[in-house]
Amino acid sequence: MSKLSLKEELMVSLYNGMPFGSLTYRPLSHLYHLFPKVNPGTIRMTVLALKNQAAIEKVERNQKVYLTLTKQGLARVFGPFLYQKIYPSELKVKKEWDGFFSLGIINVPESKKNLRSLLRQILFKANFRLWHSGIWLSPHELGINSSPVPYGNRVNLLEKSLGDEKIASYLTIVTANKFLGTKSSLEHIYSLWDLAEIKKNYETLVKESTNLAKMKYFDALGYINLLEWEEKLLVTLRSDPLFPHNFYPLAILREKVAKIFLNLSQKSIL
Repeated sequence: MSKLSLKEELMVSLYNGMPFGSLTYRPLSHLYHLFPKVNPGTIRMTVLALKNQAAIEKVERNQKVYLTLTKQGLARVFGPFLYQKIYPSELKVKKEWDGFFSLGIINVPESKKNLRSLLRQILFKANFRLWHSGIWLSPHELGINSSPVPYGNRVNLLEKSLGDEKIASYLTIVTANKFLGTKSSLEHIYSLWDLAEIKKNYETLVKESTNLAKMKYFDALGYINLLEWEEKLLVTLRSDPLFPHNFYPLAILREKVAKIFLNLSQKSIL
C-alpha cells in the first residue's frame, strides 16, 4: 500500500482535533510538535506550497503563523467520501442500482493522447470506474439520448465536448443487464477491484480502532498511532471503487469505519 505524502500528513494533522464541522487555526509550532523527526524548514516549505495551492489558509498574528485547512484542502486529502461525511450535502440523493451495466470503451489515437486524461475525468464524475485497459464500467444504464432513463438525471456523455470535438468521437457506450461467460457476473466484476482485500482492510481498521477509542486524548506518541490508522483508512478508500452502496456489499463496513474516523479525529491532541 502506498503511503501518505508529507503534504497529506500535515493536512490530516490540521484537521485532527477539530470540533465537528469547524475550522480551527493552529500555530506552526503545532506541526513541529507532532512531527519532531521532520526538519522544521521542510515543514515551513511544505506549508508554503500548500498555501500556494489553496489547500490551507495562513494568518500571521503577534509574530506567529496560524494555519487551517480550507474546504478545498479537506476535499483534496480526504476525497469525496470522507469530505461528504465532514460536510454533508444538503441535497440527499438516494443512489440505487437499476440492474444494468454500462461499459465505456475509449479509443483515443496516440496523436491526441492529451485528451485521454480529460475523458477519464469525465467518466469518473459520471460514476464509471476503470475495469480493464481502455474499458470503464458503470453500475447503471446510461442514456444515449435526451430522454430520461430509470437511474436519476443522467448526463448525456456522448453529446459532451472533448476539446473541440464530441466525446462520441472517442467513446463507445454498451449497456446490458447481464454478462455472459461467467458463473456469477456480479462476483466476477467485484473480483476485478480486489474487493476481498478492501473488505479485509476495513475489518482490520475496525479492530485496530479499539485501543485508540479508549484514549481520552492523544499525546504526541498516541497521535503517531492515530495518524498510522488514518493513513491506512485513506489508502484503503483510494482503492475502493465507491460505487452506489447496493452495487457493492461494502456499505456497512465503509460507513462504520467513517464514523470511527470522525469520532477519533475530533479527540483533543496535546
